[in-house]
Amino acid sequence: MLGTSASRGRVPRRIGWLFLILGIVCLGGVPTSAQMPMNGMGTSETEEAPESPSQKNSDNSAPVIREAEARVFYVPDEEGNLQRVLNFTLKDFDRMLQSEQSPEPFFQQPGFVIEKLEINGKDNREHLLLEVSLSILCMDSGWTQVPLALGETVVRKAETKDKERTILERTEEGYLAWIKGKEEEIVTLQLTLLARVEQVAGESRLSLTLPMATEAGLKLEVPYADAQARIYGRSYLYPPETEQEKTFLQVEGFERELELAWWKPEQQSASLPAVLEVQGAILVHLEGRTVRTEATLTLNSFQGHFKQIRLRLPEHARLAETPVVRSPKGLMAATSSVSEGVLPILEIQLDRETQGPIEVTLMTERLPSEDQPETPLSLGGFEVLGAAHQSGHLGVHVLGDWQLQWEQRRGVWAVETTELPASFANYSNLFGFEYFSQPLTLEAKIVRRQPRVSVEPQYRFTVHHDRVEMEATFQYLVYQVGIRSLELDMPQGWQLHLARLETNPPGLIERDLLEIGKMRPLVLPLRQPYLGRLEVKLRAWRPLEELSQRLTLLLPSPRVNNLGPAAVYVQPADNIELIPRPDEMIGLSRETIANPESSTTSIWQQPPAVYRTAVATAAYVADWHVNPREVSVTSKGTVQIAPWLAKVEQAFTLQVRYEPLDELAFWVPNEVTQDAPLEILLDGQPLRTLTNLDSPESEGRTRIRLPLPSARLGEINVALRYQHPLSPLQPASGDRLTIPLVQADDSRINTTSFRVEATSPLKVELLDDRWVNELSKETRIDNEVATLLLEQKELADGLELGVRYEGAQEGIRIARLWIQSWLSEQSRRDRVCFWLESAEIPLEIELPEGVDRSSVVAFIGGKPFRPLVKNRQLVIEPNSFSDQGQSIELLYSFDTRPHEIGWTRFSRPHWKSNIMVDRVIWELVLPNEEHLWGVSEAFTPEYSWSWQGLLWKRLPTWSQKQLEAWTGARVEAPGVPPSANRYLMSSQGAPGTLTVRIAHRSRIILVASGVCLVLGLLLIYFPQLRSRGLLFAVVLITISLAALFPDASPLFGQAALLGVLLVLMASLLQRRNSLRFGRGVVVRTEDKAPSVVQSASWEASREVEEPDEHASTATASIASIDFPSSQKLTS
Repeated sequence: MLGTSASRGRVPRRIGWLFLILGIVCLGGVPTSAQMPMNGMGTSETEEAPESPSQKNSDNSAPVIREAEARVFYVPDEEGNLQRVLNFTLKDFDRMLQSEQSPEPFFQQPGFVIEKLEINGKDNREHLLLEVSLSILCMDSGWTQVPLALGETVVRKAETKDKERTILERTEEGYLAWIKGKEEEIVTLQLTLLARVEQVAGESRLSLTLPMATEAGLKLEVPYADAQARIYGRSYLYPPETEQEKTFLQVEGFERELELAWWKPEQQSASLPAVLEVQGAILVHLEGRTVRTEATLTLNSFQGHFKQIRLRLPEHARLAETPVVRSPKGLMAATSSVSEGVLPILEIQLDRETQGPIEVTLMTERLPSEDQPETPLSLGGFEVLGAAHQSGHLGVHVLGDWQLQWEQRRGVWAVETTELPASFANYSNLFGFEYFSQPLTLEAKIVRRQPRVSVEPQYRFTVHHDRVEMEATFQYLVYQVGIRSLELDMPQGWQLHLARLETNPPGLIERDLLEIGKMRPLVLPLRQPYLGRLEVKLRAWRPLEELSQRLTLLLPSPRVNNLGPAAVYVQPADNIELIPRPDEMIGLSRETIANPESSTTSIWQQPPAVYRTAVATAAYVADWHVNPREVSVTSKGTVQIAPWLAKVEQAFTLQVRYEPLDELAFWVPNEVTQDAPLEILLDGQPLRTLTNLDSPESEGRTRIRLPLPSARLGEINVALRYQHPLSPLQPASGDRLTIPLVQADDSRINTTSFRVEATSPLKVELLDDRWVNELSKETRIDNEVATLLLEQKELADGLELGVRYEGAQEGIRIARLWIQSWLSEQSRRDRVCFWLESAEIPLEIELPEGVDRSSVVAFIGGKPFRPLVKNRQLVIEPNSFSDQGQSIELLYSFDTRPHEIGWTRFSRPHWKSNIMVDRVIWELVLPNEEHLWGVSEAFTPEYSWSWQGLLWKRLPTWSQKQLEAWTGARVEAPGVPPSANRYLMSSQGAPGTLTVRIAHRSRIILVASGVCLVLGLLLIYFPQLRSRGLLFAVVLITISLAALFPDASPLFGQAALLGVLLVLMASLLQRRNSLRFGRGVVVRTEDKAPSVVQSASWEASREVEEPDEHASTATASIASIDFPSSQKLTS
């Protein structure tokens, strides 16, 4: 019984939770008895029946628990409202719960593919015997679940090569096969089935549900000759073949549902009348009151054959062309005749009987009637007389400027044009209808339409010192009927820019018919009638009178049905000042715009004045005057003084007002351009200079002009950099130094300030009365740099300073040192060039370790010199030098080149004496396949990144010729080849070693691309790694590495492009494979024996039976198994 404890123990825990939820819902949401439906006697449908005598006698017994059938449940939705749920079963609840708890896999791989399905059948009149052969390809090793369907059949016999690896069971959906196979193994399954054949209206029908297969075919033997057959769906049925009083039917390419019918032709035609179904597609063309109709009727007989078709044409219609009848095999011969009358009857006689389907195409027309021009048109017709069912679509296509007024309508209703047949899609201005019976009634009046035009204008006025320009934009909306021209009233005095007249869509205005002199109204003729949205943009201008200080702007007025509100923008040029007069304006209200740049695309510095108007006669009135150009300059500079050179950088900030400036002019002292090239930067970018040769030179100065890329207003930043050589300073002595300065021309200078820095052991002081030291004394920073902060009191073209050299009293000074280390694949060659200022003692040089002494060559002043070399010591006598300094050049090579992993160290020659080196430039030349990606902190890179072809490369700032001229060395030809990689590093002083990181190009590409490839593949094949935290960490690490190694980051970034390309290819391949494998039914199984499902219920599906995997593996050639129709089959 239901109330026993044993029965309650088997109830799953989820059923208890379900009844608990239902109980709560029923107490809170079930309607009262007054709201529940009542039966015919006025009682509730859920009212309990009268108690039986047996129930009355058992009142004193224990209460019996009865099942309460809850037909309607109320479940709260997301907003807390109770919603009615009908026919919600426990199985539905369990399925929903499992789908929410089980996560959906990222992608699924098919476990099997049915490559071939062959069915051979024989009709035994009483039943159909089918021999089914399936070739199944296992995609994975282990057990695979293969749904076979075939629920309409009964298995009599099943055969397979290995009976222990195949299990067949019957489910609610049909038969299910469990196959244990190896990967890429093909398993063949043979089934003998009994199928039921239905007899309907003298024909035999076979209906089967089949699995999807790559190749499928059916061969059926029918026990009588000259049988006819048809197939339902998209399968292909070969023509029947008759042999010895038998007919053979063959079907290929059938889908999941197969329905095949066959019959004896003499029985069906003699006993069954035709039952016609008609599907129509009717298209009515209306041009005025002329009606032309195209109708396509598809006729099909459910039973019996037909040879004659009688149909009723539309009212007062006549055939325009002979009807055409088509069958699936081609055209059919037919004769037709039409009766006279208001509703003509068309009779079509076929040359032979047919069951269909056939297609009848008709063309009719109805000419307009002069007697009744206002009579509604009847658009119905094409009723097939005697048809059992008629349905279809009707489209009404209106041509020209006409519109329809619908009158009576019966048996037809309007639908969207997207629901009409595809052959109607090429027509615009189409009305769609659908009907399900004939005769239908559809009447309409046709009247000529009038165009309706609305416009939203926008006006932009730009006021210059000599003219006013107007740009008017009109957003037209034309509906009902297309228009042929646009009209608007233009104010007097405006001249139209015909070449700048634009439309969207373009090319709509017929410019040859435009009358420029006629402005009231201005007619814009169109090339063709236009309907829809149209944008017209016209530009005009009128001159301004110089003596008049009053400006009045009248708006053009379009002639339309509906004039929308207009936006008016008044933009003064940067040298124009407008003073509005609100009391004299007409119909304009001022608006404030938070972001003026968003409302206009003008390039002016002043924001436009914005107004709104809703009247056509609005007017803007203001006073105006012109402001001349004003330019103010603020100058800041820096002077860095070294014992042999002064570096000067001047930064000019120009503020340009009212009128734009198209070029800059500066006065440059002659010694600036003579000593070194002048570098000019505009907003950080190099600018080409142009010397004005026509202007007279001032005393020692030259005026240069700097054309700007475009005329500019507002702030302009210009920086000038140049170098000024100094006379050699003797130890413990001072000198008077004059720094030449560049001055801005034709401008008002507000302030000029300079910062003077002198490196140790120099001391600097101000000697110029035109400047004031803001620090009042020299300030040293870290005992290395002496600093002065100067402000200019009056205009000055130079700066006079006192510089004193407080270095050692003895020793040797090298002003410029250039070291070139040239590496090949197997050797190293060094070239050391330096400028020696003075030498009172012999110069002793210690060469680096590993130098080949026989390769040492020296040059003094460009002439060969043979020094004394002992071990690694090289000595040059003092009498070899001149009093004014001398250039010395050393050449030597090494037996081997360094191949260190990590940092590579290069040593320079060392001097035994007390020698002061002011500046050293170290050049490293590497083969084309090797790159520099790290330099020690003692050196500063002297190169810049720039594009060369498709790559971003580092280019040195000094060429070899410039370095040779800088140190006074010989000009060595041919020099460094273009294919080699040159890197320059500089330092103040002379560090003993140069430490760099060098890597081969293949290693750089391998590391950079490999990291990108590994990260990309991890993200592709491990979706769980696609988290924001991980991606943020990767980006943070990348940015940190780029900050730590700024010179190496562009190099490794370019090398990583190969890895990025491989990741993109892997992603495309993975996506392609997932799409290809995702087309069929995908089943996942684990590598173990599957469970055998006994029942479709939720409780019984939990009981499983594990097959014995350790059973005997002896195999036979073919194992035969007999299966009952309702039991599972195991080996």
